[in-house]
Amino acid sequence: MEQKSEEWLQLRKGKFTGSEIWKLLVEPRNKTELFSDTTKSYIFEKIAEEVSTESPERFVTTAMQWGNDFESLAKKWYSKLSGNIITEIPFIHHPIHSANVGGSPDGYIESNNSIIEIKCPYNPSNHIKHILCNAENMKSELKEYYWQMQFYIECMKAEYCDFISFDPRVNEDWGLHIKRVERNDSDIQLMNDKIKQSLAYKEQIINKLKP
Repeated sequence: MEQKSEEWLQLRKGKFTGSEIWKLLVEPRNKTELFSDTTKSYIFEKIAEEVSTESPERFVTTAMQWGNDFESLAKKWYSKLSGNIITEIPFIHHPIHSANVGGSPDGYIESNNSIIEIKCPYNPSNHIKHILCNAENMKSELKEYYWQMQFYIECMKAEYCDFISFDPRVNEDWGLHIKRVERNDSDIQLMNDKIKQSLAYKEQIINKLKP
């Protein structure tokens, strides 16, 4: 199954996915609340997808298209520099909540049980930010990517993820940058708990919608 295909879009419909799983980890401003406004909005978005009779659509911005266009080139450079062979993984389900949660990692390295996550920023300054961000600071400075990587590490039962930032406009020394992010079991447990709570809330809302 090809990523971005109609079948791929249908498979994702109504599911929490890796690229947006960070929205379930946003802490509420009011500590008496279980969910943040960001989390609730995301849950309602997924409910709307699930109950819709329309085929899902994928809105592609200029920045998203740029990333799509250069991802394959980034993979080639990564394989050349690292010697790793990338296995394509079109869609995988979460090992615990398989029917409701999943996503598409950018690649799996079977030889060392790891995954890769590629970002090709449309804005070159973001590529510089990626280079300067240490792996230890990624959770706070690039939280969307950090939780996405921990999610796919969990789904693939991988040891780590190589975060790859690529910009073909930058000179050869800095055009491709690789940052290794290790598996964090305590954060994965927190993430799994948040997914469980969010799915329960999603089910409650759907039951209220039923006649």
